[in-house]
Amino acid sequence: MPKKWVLLSLCVCFLCLAVQVRAVDNDKKKEILEQLPQLGPPEDKKPIGAQDFFPLSQGWEWVYSVTAYDPAGKEVSKERLTIKNLASVELEGKKVYPQEYRRKSVNTFYYAQESKGIAAIAVKQGAEGKPNNFEHPLYMFITPLAKGTEVTSGELKLVIDDLKDTVTVPAGTFNNCVKITTINTKNNEEITAWFAEGVGRLKSVIKRPDGRKSEILLESYKK
Repeated sequence: MPKKWVLLSLCVCFLCLAVQVRAVDNDKKKEILEQLPQLGPPEDKKPIGAQDFFPLSQGWEWVYSVTAYDPAGKEVSKERLTIKNLASVELEGKKVYPQEYRRKSVNTFYYAQESKGIAAIAVKQGAEGKPNNFEHPLYMFITPLAKGTEVTSGELKLVIDDLKDTVTVPAGTFNNCVKITTINTKNNEEITAWFAEGVGRLKSVIKRPDGRKSEILLESYKK
């Protein structure tokens, strides 16, 4: 057989072998891929929102200690505050979420999901009577969840100072807490509050211009 035909035959053999190997490789690859878990697009994850840090659903309950200090830092009083979420209702055509505050007396604040966060829009003093609307929404938690977010409503100015704070209270130690400072531009009262995802408000420190201070600490909570 002429040399050129031998070379041609060898080329054909190598080509056939390559095709066979590729076929085997493809079959093996297919077999391996079939054994792997099917990876589709990532599941939709619900974005974290205001109610993750300030729950409004019925049945939640929090117990806090409320301690007042004089300008010298001496404790002058200590009380217990219980907050309980009631069933949502409609107030002037708007869905609101009542929170019952029990301390020396009973007051019910009506919260609404506003465009800039969660705010109290009305309050009912005592067990009886009707809710009275606030002139401006009293924001408790603001959005978007980003450091530096600022909201002004009436005399109150709120700013998100931190998203990764660690807070220890009687109820435990919590990481990645949102810290919000509220300034009353009329009387210069300052309130700093910390919120934990899936828990709610952990701690509040109220500072008054005359040096007096109050501290509210979470003792327990239940859903």
